[in-house]
Order: sequence, then C-alpha cells, then structure tokens
Amino acid sequence: MFVTGERHLKSEISNLQVEKSVLESRVSGLLSTRASEKAQLATLEKKLAEERKQKTEFQIKLETERKIKKEAANAERTAQQIQTRYEYFYLN
Repeated sequence: MFVTGERHLKSEISNLQVEKSVLESRVSGLLSTRASEKAQLATLEKKLAEERKQKTEFQIKLETERKIKKEAANAERTAQQIQTRYEYFYLN
C-alpha cells in the first residue's frame, strides 16, 4: 500500500512538473509577445507623431499658398479696375 501511494505521488509530481514547464513556456511566450508589441506600439506612436507634424506643416503651407493666391487675385482685380477707369476717363 505504501509503494502504491508513493508511485501515485511520484506520478502526480511528474504531471505537475510537466504542467509547470508548459505554463512557464506560455508565460515566457506571452512576455516575449508583450515586449514585441510594446516596441511596435512605440514605433507606431512615433510614426503617428511625425505624420501629425507633417499634416500641420502641409496645412500651414496650403493656407499660405491660398492667401498668396487670394492676394494675387485681389491685385489682378484692382489692376483691372484701375485699367477700366483709366480707359473710361482718358480714352472716352
């Protein structure tokens, strides 16, 4: 009876050691995955920050170009009005 109980306990210990090994392997894999995902997240956050910066720069450039275009159109319109008045007063 003592031998049977001892065998049972040895078998139980062996099973628990295998289970422990499997769980340690899973934990190691999960920690590795977590570290990899954390590094990937940091890279993506950097990329996002750079894209936001570029977007802001492009928006400023676009606004500047629109302002210059509007000013040029206003100058052209003013020049046309002056030309029209000149022609009206001096050529008629």
